[in-house]
Amino acid sequence: MSVGLANARRIAAVSWRSLAVAALHASLLVSCLPLGGPLLAAPQSEDVRGARVLDQQGVLAFETGRYHDALLYFEAASAHGGPPSERWNAAKCHLRLDEPAQAEAALVEYLASPALTVDDRKEAEAALDTIRRRASMLTVLSVPSGLVVLVDGRRVGATPLTTGVAPGDHVVVVERSAEARQERPFTARYGRAILVEAHP
Repeated sequence: MSVGLANARRIAAVSWRSLAVAALHASLLVSCLPLGGPLLAAPQSEDVRGARVLDQQGVLAFETGRYHDALLYFEAASAHGGPPSERWNAAKCHLRLDEPAQAEAALVEYLASPALTVDDRKEAEAALDTIRRRASMLTVLSVPSGLVVLVDGRRVGATPLTTGVAPGDHVVVVERSAEARQERPFTARYGRAILVEAHP
Protein backbone atom coordinates (compact mmCIF):
# COMPACT_ATOMS: atom_id res chain seq x y z
CA MET A 1 0.00 0.00 0.00
CA SER A 2 1.37 3.46 -0.84
CA VAL A 3 2.32 5.88 1.96
CA GLY A 4 -0.19 8.41 0.60
CA LEU A 5 -3.06 5.93 0.76
CA ALA A 6 -1.97 4.74 4.19
CA ASN A 7 -2.04 8.34 5.38
CA ALA A 8 -5.43 8.83 3.77
CA ARG A 9 -6.80 5.76 5.57
CA ARG A 10 -5.29 6.98 8.85
CA ILE A 11 -6.91 10.39 8.40
CA ALA A 12 -10.21 8.77 7.47
CA ALA A 13 -10.13 6.53 10.53
CA VAL A 14 -9.47 9.46 12.86
CA SER A 15 -12.18 11.53 11.17
CA TRP A 16 -14.71 8.71 11.42
CA ARG A 17 -13.93 8.31 15.13
CA SER A 18 -14.43 12.06 15.63
CA LEU A 19 -17.72 11.87 13.76
CA ALA A 20 -18.90 8.96 15.91
CA VAL A 21 -18.00 10.82 19.12
CA ALA A 22 -19.87 13.90 17.93
CA ALA A 23 -22.93 11.80 17.12
CA LEU A 24 -22.79 10.18 20.58
CA HIS A 25 -22.55 13.54 22.32
CA ALA A 26 -25.47 14.88 20.34
CA SER A 27 -27.63 11.83 21.10
CA LEU A 28 -26.84 12.12 24.83
CA LEU A 29 -27.78 15.79 24.76
CA VAL A 30 -31.15 14.99 23.17
CA SER A 31 -31.84 12.17 25.67
CA CYS A 32 -31.27 14.57 28.58
CA LEU A 33 -33.89 17.08 27.43
CA PRO A 34 -37.08 17.21 29.55
CA LEU A 35 -40.26 15.96 27.90
CA GLY A 36 -41.95 18.73 26.01
CA GLY A 37 -38.70 20.71 25.76
CA PRO A 38 -37.25 21.99 22.48
CA LEU A 39 -36.12 19.16 20.24
CA LEU A 40 -32.55 19.40 18.94
CA ALA A 41 -31.78 17.84 15.57
CA ALA A 42 -29.61 14.77 16.13
CA PRO A 43 -27.16 13.71 13.42
CA GLN A 44 -28.74 11.51 10.79
CA SER A 45 -27.27 8.17 11.90
CA GLU A 46 -28.55 6.43 8.76
CA ASP A 47 -26.73 9.00 6.63
CA VAL A 48 -23.55 8.56 8.65
CA ARG A 49 -23.69 4.76 8.33
CA GLY A 50 -24.31 5.11 4.61
CA ALA A 51 -21.41 7.53 4.29
CA ARG A 52 -19.10 5.06 5.99
CA VAL A 53 -20.12 2.26 3.61
CA LEU A 54 -19.50 4.58 0.66
CA ASP A 55 -16.09 5.51 2.06
CA GLN A 56 -15.12 1.85 2.46
CA GLN A 57 -16.13 1.12 -1.12
CA GLY A 58 -14.12 4.14 -2.22
CA VAL A 59 -11.00 2.84 -0.49
CA LEU A 60 -11.43 -0.59 -2.13
CA ALA A 61 -11.89 1.01 -5.56
CA PHE A 62 -8.80 3.21 -5.03
CA GLU A 63 -6.67 0.23 -3.98
CA THR A 64 -7.60 -1.62 -7.18
CA GLY A 65 -6.90 1.35 -9.45
CA ARG A 66 -10.56 2.18 -10.19
CA TYR A 67 -10.10 5.89 -9.56
CA HIS A 68 -13.28 7.07 -11.30
CA ASP A 69 -15.32 4.70 -9.12
CA ALA A 70 -13.38 5.71 -6.00
CA LEU A 71 -14.07 9.36 -6.73
CA LEU A 72 -17.78 8.65 -7.12
CA TYR A 73 -17.86 6.89 -3.73
CA PHE A 74 -15.86 9.56 -1.91
CA GLU A 75 -17.98 12.38 -3.34
CA ALA A 76 -21.15 10.54 -2.31
CA ALA A 77 -19.75 9.87 1.18
CA SER A 78 -19.04 13.57 1.59
CA ALA A 79 -22.57 14.46 0.47
CA HIS A 80 -24.00 12.00 3.03
CA GLY A 81 -22.22 13.58 5.98
CA GLY A 82 -18.81 11.94 5.79
CA PRO A 83 -15.80 13.62 7.45
CA PRO A 84 -13.60 16.28 5.75
CA SER A 85 -11.11 13.55 4.81
CA GLU A 86 -13.48 12.60 1.96
CA ARG A 87 -12.31 15.78 0.19
CA TRP A 88 -8.68 14.69 0.70
CA ASN A 89 -9.51 11.27 -0.74
CA ALA A 90 -11.24 12.93 -3.71
CA ALA A 91 -8.13 15.05 -4.32
CA LYS A 92 -5.98 11.90 -4.46
CA CYS A 93 -8.35 10.40 -7.03
CA HIS A 94 -8.16 13.53 -9.18
CA LEU A 95 -4.37 13.42 -9.06
CA ARG A 96 -4.34 9.76 -10.19
CA LEU A 97 -6.71 10.77 -13.02
CA ASP A 98 -4.36 13.62 -14.04
CA GLU A 99 -6.92 16.27 -13.07
CA PRO A 100 -4.81 18.77 -11.09
CA ALA A 101 -7.34 21.61 -11.27
CA GLN A 102 -10.03 19.45 -9.64
CA ALA A 103 -7.48 18.15 -7.11
CA GLU A 104 -6.63 21.72 -6.18
CA ALA A 105 -10.31 22.56 -5.66
CA ALA A 106 -10.84 19.49 -3.45
CA LEU A 107 -7.78 20.33 -1.34
CA VAL A 108 -8.94 23.92 -0.89
CA GLU A 109 -12.29 22.60 0.38
CA TYR A 110 -10.50 20.17 2.70
CA LEU A 111 -8.28 22.92 4.12
CA ALA A 112 -11.34 25.06 4.82
CA SER A 113 -12.35 22.61 7.56
CA PRO A 114 -11.53 23.93 11.06
CA ALA A 115 -11.35 20.37 12.44
CA LEU A 116 -8.02 19.41 10.84
CA THR A 117 -5.02 18.56 12.99
CA VAL A 118 -1.82 20.53 12.54
CA ASP A 119 -0.14 17.57 10.81
CA ASP A 120 -3.09 16.92 8.47
CA ARG A 121 -3.22 20.59 7.49
CA LYS A 122 0.53 20.69 6.88
CA GLU A 123 0.37 17.57 4.67
CA ALA A 124 -2.53 18.95 2.61
CA GLU A 125 -0.86 22.35 2.22
CA ALA A 126 2.30 20.63 0.96
CA ALA A 127 0.26 18.64 -1.59
CA LEU A 128 -1.50 21.81 -2.74
CA ASP A 129 1.82 23.64 -3.08
CA THR A 130 3.23 20.78 -5.17
CA ILE A 131 0.28 20.98 -7.57
CA ARG A 132 0.60 24.74 -7.93
CA ARG A 133 4.38 24.66 -8.47
CA ARG A 134 4.42 22.11 -11.28
CA ALA A 135 6.57 23.29 -14.17
CA SER A 136 5.16 23.12 -17.70
CA MET A 137 6.93 22.16 -20.92
CA LEU A 138 6.77 24.73 -23.70
CA THR A 139 7.28 23.49 -27.27
CA VAL A 140 7.76 26.04 -30.06
CA LEU A 141 7.60 25.20 -33.77
CA SER A 142 7.98 27.55 -36.70
CA VAL A 143 8.03 27.72 -40.48
CA PRO A 144 10.85 27.94 -41.40
CA SER A 145 12.67 26.23 -38.53
CA GLY A 146 15.82 27.60 -36.94
CA LEU A 147 14.22 30.84 -35.76
CA VAL A 148 15.26 32.51 -32.49
CA VAL A 149 12.99 31.92 -29.48
CA LEU A 150 12.76 34.25 -26.51
CA VAL A 151 10.74 33.57 -23.37
CA ASP A 152 10.06 36.62 -21.21
CA GLY A 153 12.78 38.49 -23.05
CA ARG A 154 15.45 35.80 -22.59
CA ARG A 155 16.84 33.87 -25.53
CA VAL A 156 16.32 30.13 -24.96
CA GLY A 157 17.30 28.66 -28.33
CA ALA A 158 16.02 28.11 -31.85
CA THR A 159 13.00 26.30 -33.28
CA PRO A 160 12.02 23.51 -32.99
CA LEU A 161 12.51 23.83 -29.23
CA THR A 162 11.15 22.45 -25.95
CA THR A 163 11.93 24.09 -22.63
CA GLY A 164 10.57 24.12 -19.11
CA VAL A 165 8.68 27.13 -17.78
CA ALA A 166 7.56 28.00 -14.27
CA PRO A 167 3.87 28.43 -13.42
CA GLY A 168 2.41 31.82 -14.27
CA ASP A 169 2.02 34.25 -17.17
CA HIS A 170 4.71 34.40 -19.86
CA VAL A 171 5.40 35.77 -23.33
CA VAL A 172 7.16 33.81 -26.07
CA VAL A 173 8.62 35.59 -29.08
CA VAL A 174 9.74 33.90 -32.31
CA GLU A 175 12.02 36.04 -34.48
CA ARG A 176 12.94 35.71 -38.14
CA SER A 177 14.48 39.19 -38.07
CA ALA A 178 14.10 42.42 -36.13
CA GLU A 179 11.14 43.28 -38.36
CA ALA A 180 9.62 39.81 -38.67
CA ARG A 181 8.66 38.49 -35.27
CA GLN A 182 5.65 36.89 -33.65
CA GLU A 183 4.70 37.32 -30.00
CA ARG A 184 2.39 35.01 -28.04
CA PRO A 185 1.32 35.39 -24.39
CA PHE A 186 0.54 32.17 -22.51
CA THR A 187 -0.17 30.94 -18.98
CA ALA A 188 1.55 27.89 -17.51
CA ARG A 189 -0.58 25.99 -14.98
CA TYR A 190 -0.57 22.57 -13.32
CA GLY A 191 2.37 21.35 -15.40
CA ARG A 192 0.28 21.23 -18.57
CA ALA A 193 2.12 21.17 -21.91
CA ILE A 194 2.03 24.30 -24.05
CA LEU A 195 2.42 24.22 -27.83
CA VAL A 196 3.12 27.34 -29.90
CA GLU A 197 3.32 27.32 -33.69
CA ALA A 198 4.69 30.51 -35.19
CA HIS A 199 4.82 31.83 -38.76
CA PRO A 200 6.59 35.22 -38.54
